[in-house]
Amino acid sequence: MQAAEDKGLRGDRVTQRQRSAADDASVARTLLDAVAARRSDDAEQAVAGAHNARIHARAADCNDLEAEALYHLASLAHDRGDVEDAF
Repeated sequence: MQAAEDKGLRGDRVTQRQRSAADDASVARTLLDAVAARRSDDAEQAVAGAHNARIHARAADCNDLEAEALYHLASLAHDRGDVEDAF
């Protein structure tokens, strides 16, 4: 009986991790959409949003979203003339 309960607990933890990863990916996507919308009017907020999106994408283990966040960070740095930060 104990083994079945342990298996259920492990299964619940995996489900919670998957749910958390999906939530992080959703937050990252929302932040990246906001970055794209505001990058020309508020570059400082766009940079902050891209940093936060990268954190959430990494937590979700979502390489595509993390790459997009890095792209925005590099592009915004380039727009500011911070060529060193762009790389």
